Amino acid sequence: MQDTAHKHIALCIAALDGGGAERVFVTLANEFHRLGHQVDMVLVRRSGVFLSELDAGIHVVDLGASRSLFALLPLARYL
Repeated sequence: MQDTAHKHIALCIAALDGGGAERVFVTLANEFHRLGHQVDMVLVRRSGVFLSELDAGIHVVDLGASRSLFALLPLARYL
């Protein structure tokens, strides 16, 4: 039996600058959203060329940190 319940999914990455991992995160976020899930893209800093490729319904969370290490406390608050 397949679980069709919609989920709240958070994907966390430093930023959406050009790169393979960033492209994969955007592709996953868009597909999860297309399937009806609520998606948060959690970014250490809101920047990058791939931001414009996120579907409009995806919530972007900016942790506002200059480095990943400094994002730990804001990430804990988000979670």
